[in-house]
Amino acid sequence: MSDFENLFKVDGFDFELSPTISKWGYEDLGDDPKLHRWRAWWESSDGDVYGISLRAYPVIKTNNSSVWINQDSCYMYTASGWVWDDFDPARMRKRIVHNKSNSAWAKPTQDEALKSLAIRLTRWANCLERDVRKALGAARVLEELSPENRWAAQHAIRTLKG
Repeated sequence: MSDFENLFKVDGFDFELSPTISKWGYEDLGDDPKLHRWRAWWESSDGDVYGISLRAYPVIKTNNSSVWINQDSCYMYTASGWVWDDFDPARMRKRIVHNKSNSAWAKPTQDEALKSLAIRLTRWANCLERDVRKALGAARVLEELSPENRWAAQHAIRTLKG
């Protein structure tokens, strides 16, 4: 059992977490591509993924086919309501986001941000599959060519095959 799972054991009671999509701090924002763009992130702790987080980034400049967003900005509550914080333009990290690009870093809508996360997951899985296949091949070669290091090859095979 991971440390993350143990975190939810209290006096003999188990708390089961259900995966969630969080928009913490951005709950009142809808989809408005002229004002902000969305990016989805994995929520995790010690390698265990337990949810998805949607984060909005304010649009600071628009062009015909793209927008510039402030990658560092946060949405905060003030006496006058929810507002984007004031970042010094000279110090903020700006990022250009193309409107119709499949590879845009942030998307116009929350649904598009979730689809983008799904696509990133498939790419990640493809990279991992290729790396696992390569590591298993390397372990077989090491086991055959260097019998004195068979322990490392066997460890790699056990670890990668779960």
